[in-house]
Amino acid sequence: MQEHETNTGWWTEKPERPDRPSSYAPLGGSSPARRRRGGVWMKALLVISLMVALGWAILRLAAP
Repeated sequence: MQEHETNTGWWTEKPERPDRPSSYAPLGGSSPARRRRGGVWMKALLVISLMVALGWAILRLAAP
């Protein structure tokens, strides 16, 4: 019986190499949450204040 060459050994026997940083990983190892502490709360405050201003403006337009 003759064995067929399937050329599948190239992906199963990879040489060991050092880990490289990913392009998606932040530089310096710090998370984005540590860089901006109040970022989410400032955005929430901005959205709420814009909604209040819009509601107040609609009420002013609806008043006789």
